[in-house]
Amino acid sequence: MNLTTRCPACKTAFKVVPDQLKISSGWVRCGRCAEVFDANSNLIPESTSPSKVTTKNTVITNDQREIINIPKANAEKSPNLKPITNQEKIAQADNDDFANTIIEAENRSVQMDRSAGNDVTELTFVKEANRKAFWQRSTTTRLMLLSLLVSAMLLTFQITYDQRHYLAAKNAMWHHALTAACESISCSIEADKQIEALKIESSSYRNVQSTIDGEIADLKVSIRNTATSPIAVPALELSLTDTYDRTVLKRVLTPKELDFKEPTIAALKDSQISVRLIINLPQTPTNEKSPITGYRVLAFYP
Repeated sequence: MNLTTRCPACKTAFKVVPDQLKISSGWVRCGRCAEVFDANSNLIPESTSPSKVTTKNTVITNDQREIINIPKANAEKSPNLKPITNQEKIAQADNDDFANTIIEAENRSVQMDRSAGNDVTELTFVKEANRKAFWQRSTTTRLMLLSLLVSAMLLTFQITYDQRHYLAAKNAMWHHALTAACESISCSIEADKQIEALKIESSSYRNVQSTIDGEIADLKVSIRNTATSPIAVPALELSLTDTYDRTVLKRVLTPKELDFKEPTIAALKDSQISVRLIINLPQTPTNEKSPITGYRVLAFYP
């Protein structure tokens, strides 16, 4: 059974098939003016004889927006149609071309819509919205807080481990706590070494006696600890120079050779070093010992 509907825009009547209306949920496109309307809401009662009814160029839209023309055979069977003249046939052919143009345009539009749907996730504002939604999730927030807490704990442990000697020297309570902690991780607490905190206040070098074994000399050095915590005793480098300030002999004196009574120098205190040395000077090409006219003393940690 065929039904008749009327375009609300151009008032053109069309023959439609109920099965086709079910597919498109009743929505059709006028083949004359391209108006899209609900055919079920604009049906013409059977008792009404429309002045002009056409069955061509009726466009039925579904989810894929495809355009379907009513078969011509239905128009021939309809008792409401008038005979088609030659002019009407020419107009009908023009309408067919127009309908084909609409079909091609609609197909291009569908392809563009599908392409736009595939690319919508690539839009900047969509990416930004997805990013914000991810960071606003409660699970993400908990993981971030947990990560920050673990990172802070690891950073604190690393700083404490690297500065354990300095912290232990600052406070006796920390010294005991760090010593106990180091026993569990196989590390040790040593005296704090800050060479920049040590300053050589004065020094003297004097030959005392010449022997077969070498020159006997006395070295005296006064070192001051400018830090507010005990600092480890340093080693000394003694350089003997000639008249041209060239190094003739260089010797390193360890804390053990310097005979320190304590392994550290107290905070803001001076430490006096006095040691007797036997110096073996190198021979010159003329088999004479190089004359010593000067010296330099440097404190360092091996």
